[in-house]
Amino acid sequence: MTCEEMKQLKNDIHDELKNVVNNSKLGDVLQKYGIQDNIFVKFDCILDLTKIQFSDAICNEQVKSEERVTLLCCRINSCICCSC
Repeated sequence: MTCEEMKQLKNDIHDELKNVVNNSKLGDVLQKYGIQDNIFVKFDCILDLTKIQFSDAICNEQVKSEERVTLLCCRINSCICCSC
């Protein structure tokens, strides 16, 4: 994997997480427990990169053993929105 592919992987995971959360019933779960509107929810996804071989030696040294993908979402009414 190249450094550029690693960046694209992180972007693709971020986009997919956003899609999953936006289409979930998480807002209903928060509402069930009395969590009010207009709050922020943060999701962190840790990518374990120890099994990935990088074709670029510089990239191999720059990339940590794990990378974090963070998704910040907010609750508006009963919806969770990750584009706010």
